Amino acid sequence: MGITKDLPRRLGKHNRGQSRTTGARGPWVLLYSETCEDYPAARKRERFLKSGPGHAFLEKAGVA
Repeated sequence: MGITKDLPRRLGKHNRGQSRTTGARGPWVLLYSETCEDYPAARKRERFLKSGPGHAFLEKAGVA
């Protein structure tokens, strides 16, 4: 998970191994995305999705 203004570019960097956090693992497939108003809202949503209730939300949505 993460925050970006350019999702295709970020996914491409992960798939080319140009991201420190994902390294040579992959290829990556986008399973879920959301659009937020601004960075603080996106950060808050990311924190939720990484929490227990957020994991339950993603499982219910058929993502996790």
